[in-house]
Amino acid sequence: MKYKKRHIILSLFLIVQILIIKLIKNKTLFIENDYSKSIYLYISKTLRYIFGWVPFSVGDILYTILSIYLLTLIFKLFYCRLRFFKLIILKLFATFSVVFFIFNIFWGLNYYRLPLNEQLGFSNNNYTEEQLITITKKLILKTNALQEEITNSKHLPVVIPHSTKDVFLRTKSGFAAIHEKYDFPEYIPPSVKTSIYSTVLSYMGFSGYLNPFTNEAQVNYNIPIVSMPSTTSHEIAHQLGYAAENEANFISFLACTHSEDIFFQFSGYYMAMRYCISNLYRNNPEAYDEIKKHLNVGVIENMKIHREMNKKYDNDLLEPFIKDIYNGYLKANNQKNGIKSYSVMVKTLINYHEKNPNF
Repeated sequence: MKYKKRHIILSLFLIVQILIIKLIKNKTLFIENDYSKSIYLYISKTLRYIFGWVPFSVGDILYTILSIYLLTLIFKLFYCRLRFFKLIILKLFATFSVVFFIFNIFWGLNYYRLPLNEQLGFSNNNYTEEQLITITKKLILKTNALQEEITNSKHLPVVIPHSTKDVFLRTKSGFAAIHEKYDFPEYIPPSVKTSIYSTVLSYMGFSGYLNPFTNEAQVNYNIPIVSMPSTTSHEIAHQLGYAAENEANFISFLACTHSEDIFFQFSGYYMAMRYCISNLYRNNPEAYDEIKKHLNVGVIENMKIHREMNKKYDNDLLEPFIKDIYNGYLKANNQKNGIKSYSVMVKTLINYHEKNPNF
């Protein structure tokens, strides 16, 4: 009976948690000051000290164990006697309750913090097509210049000579710079790892993710090396408490472009340029065709490598299904644009650029 009581209490606690989230999700200043900039920073730093030194992804192992446990319970639902059906349902709800609690305390409340533009003091206005074209041209100039400086040619793609582990180590430079300039949290200690499920992530269409239960930044080792610095920096931004995808992308841009490493600078400008030029393609294909002519052949080759990599892992059955689930997850966590939140980075970038034209 005690066994059942524990599961009943935890199941009811799930309802209480959902109600609490609904009550506090609009208290952005409270979450910003009392959670994201205080409690969360201690939690995240502690988790990185505990798990950061481990050479493999502890979070991936935990996900594997949890998945097996949940699948076992679901399997039992179809084959158990009726008298055990309620108990298994209670176990499922109790498990979700515990996971939901840990998720929100360890990281999830960051979804409801003060928007980044308000923290850095720039607007959140919708942009015009003219602004999009202006910033796309500027990013193309920056990307072209770095590509030529690295390769001594307009025709060769950039190849980053660093190993994946070296990229992880070099991210500290950019984050140290934006810590000083913008007062972002200090990134100590680091905890960045390749995911043991990288190939699965590739077929799902993901470059990486943050494990909220261990605060490990997980990077897909299959992605093109020129995107490794910007992807790693994106996941580190999540570790620092910036949950919104557009904000993590923007912080990644800042960290990469403020890095001492020219390859990181290229990765940052290249990532931002690709988002902008993709938005231009969707909004005005004619303007896209015209502006694309200004890209160096070497940069176009880098973009071709990305397309070929995506094509290699293209999966019309799994990827749309997973992204529909992820889209729902993002919308449920205060990102009304869902999976399109990544490209909202263009809006963030343009508004920042209006106030800081010499980024």
